[in-house]
Formats: sequence, C-alpha cells, structure tokens
Amino acid sequence: MVKPDHPIHLKKRLTAKRMGEILLERGILNEVQLEKVLAISGELSQNGHNFFGEILLSLELASEEDIIQAFTAQYSVPYLPLEHYQLNPDVVALVPEWFCRKYHLMPVDVYGRNLTVAAANPLNHRAFEELRYFSDLNVMPFIATNKEIVKTINRYYSQN
Repeated sequence: MVKPDHPIHLKKRLTAKRMGEILLERGILNEVQLEKVLAISGELSQNGHNFFGEILLSLELASEEDIIQAFTAQYSVPYLPLEHYQLNPDVVALVPEWFCRKYHLMPVDVYGRNLTVAAANPLNHRAFEELRYFSDLNVMPFIATNKEIVKTINRYYSQN
C-alpha cells in the first residue's frame, strides 16, 4: 500500500476552481460553451464517466495545451514537453510498450530511486501503482499532451 504522502498522490488541488472556471477566466471558453460542456459531462458522468477535457477536445473548444495549462493551475503538476527530450533507451526499456499505450504515459528519466513519467492523465493512480510495482521505483508524474506521448511512444518503441 502506498503511503498517503507518496509523490504519486496528486488529489489535492492548489485551487478550488474547476477546469471550466479556469478556462472561462482565461477567455478560452465563454459561458454558453461552458454550460454546453457541463451538460454533456453531466450526462456522461451518470454512466460512470466524466471526461471534461475530452469533451472540450471533441467539440474543438480548447486545445490540449489549454487543458494542460488549466490542469497545472489546479494541481501544480509540471508540464513536460516531450518533443524537447532525448530519452535514454535504458529508461524507455523499463516500461513495456503495451503499458505505455494502455495508460498513455512515457518513462522519461531515472534519478536515484525515482522514475519520471510523462502522462496524459497524471491522476491515474492505478497506472502509477502498477508502474511502481513492476519497476520498483517511485513514480514522479508530469503531464504531457496525449499527442506528444503517442508520438514519443511511436518514435522510441519502433526502434526496438
């Protein structure tokens, strides 16, 4: 069992503001758009899903970068632009390709007993628990766009 102060627990928000409020304040969304997304989100959450960011993307109301910036404002999870990194093949080899594709994440670096991971969803505790279990390393999540992660997975795992 992971201790409550373990670094992968990012449930605590820096702000009580929700993503929609942050995007509204930043001028990314207007009130009508926010209400539309909230209505769709409410319908989906009744089915056990709540994909606010995915709804924004599907309606083309916000970019992945807009969503990431709002997320970092909420949770203070740093953004890691993968396109600027040259990854070590030994670090990449620590995590199987299927796992990266399943959880939309990419191992970036190892420092001591810490594995830095770029993830489209840095709140996916299950993925990080599994990763910590089979890597025997502490997982330090960062956020990256799904597009960057898929591109990086394709680049590094196609070399193997």
